[in-house]
Amino acid sequence: MACAVTLKAPSRLHFGLVDLGGVTRRAFGGAGCFLQHPSTLIRFSPLQTNLCIGEGTPDHFRADLDVALAALQTRFPDAIGEVEILETPDSHTGLGSKTSAVLGCLKSVVLGNALCVDDDELKRMSRRGGASGVGVHGFFEGGMIVDCGHSERPHGPWLPSGAYDIEALPVKAVRLPMPPSWKVHLMAPRGSIVSGETERAFFEEATPLAREEVLQTLAAIWHGIVPAVLGRDLELFRESLRDLSRCGLKEKELQAQPNSRHLLTRIDDIGKLAAGMSSMGPLVYAVSESSSSAAEPLEELCKELDAIYIGTTTFANSGYTVT
Repeated sequence: MACAVTLKAPSRLHFGLVDLGGVTRRAFGGAGCFLQHPSTLIRFSPLQTNLCIGEGTPDHFRADLDVALAALQTRFPDAIGEVEILETPDSHTGLGSKTSAVLGCLKSVVLGNALCVDDDELKRMSRRGGASGVGVHGFFEGGMIVDCGHSERPHGPWLPSGAYDIEALPVKAVRLPMPPSWKVHLMAPRGSIVSGETERAFFEEATPLAREEVLQTLAAIWHGIVPAVLGRDLELFRESLRDLSRCGLKEKELQAQPNSRHLLTRIDDIGKLAAGMSSMGPLVYAVSESSSSAAEPLEELCKELDAIYIGTTTFANSGYTVT
């Protein structure tokens, strides 16, 4: 018998993608981490005799949810209930809301119907993770994820994640807990929402990346961000995110978001803050020690630059939760 489920999924920061140039033996790959807030809240109700999407679910999620839930229903024809997204961060701002929403809906239906299915099968049903596996792996585990992308290079231009219908999941290389003594400040400068055909056109113009750009990105992640998190070294984390912003795809993403790039330059002037732009932006994040009084100068800076200081949160070192 089906039962009610309320599921909360953390949001995601994506530091950057790696190989969009065919330089290494892997395609794409990336690094990112998860946040306690904002989060995606999903409710599953066993009141329906079929499987359906609740009326309150935002329209821009419905096409992806239809595909994912159809795959689940094919596997489990007797699954029933209504799944509804109650709260979610804005789409295409850098917080990974679509991956959290699709996987959250799938998982809530599975839990509500007591279905036996492993996490990797749900990841494949979600059709997410076409470029980087940060979102699909971190939904279940939280913390920081570094993945090695896919074994096959795309046949044609390098495109955003949603353009690929994947069969094999991106390989997770590292999952690390983020330091609990660090806190995160989120800011939203005025900028473009890059999605759909605009995002596709950006990727076609910005890639393929040169060999040097890919290797610099690899160095910033594997010999910078990873040891910084392992050693809880905020200064190394700061320097590594700065290095990442000056090479590879991340440099080009920032060129497409001049207000985010300017805000990061000004944050760097404050000092002792590790900062970057998540995914295609325009969301900007800054990481400080929990004892730091960084909130006040960042709020003042946002007022000066006509940006929104969203607030302060902490890292999520676990994945989704259920009540």
